[in-house]
Amino acid sequence: MAFIKNNSYIILIFAICIGATLVGTYKMAKEQSYTEITITEGDTLWGLSSVYSTDDMPRDQWIREVIAMNDLSNDMIVKGDTLRLPVGEVDLPHIGKHQMAGIGQ
Repeated sequence: MAFIKNNSYIILIFAICIGATLVGTYKMAKEQSYTEITITEGDTLWGLSSVYSTDDMPRDQWIREVIAMNDLSNDMIVKGDTLRLPVGEVDLPHIGKHQMAGIGQ
């Protein structure tokens, strides 16, 4: 008990670090990832949505998100522009799931 009393500040710092790590890990587990592309001749948002959108997001919603992310006033894109595109969520299935050795196999 004397060790804990004499070193409480170390234990507190350690607990804060563990807490911050857990919060950051859970946030990262559902963070959306993005890619940047340069628009070429003939590109349209609808065509880009067929390449970059995921099954969990309808194309029209994906297009609205691209417009919002890039501060576009409408759905017109210009050759040479750079756009940020959502490419889905980074899913880390092991986050928050623990399995004891030999159980559930």
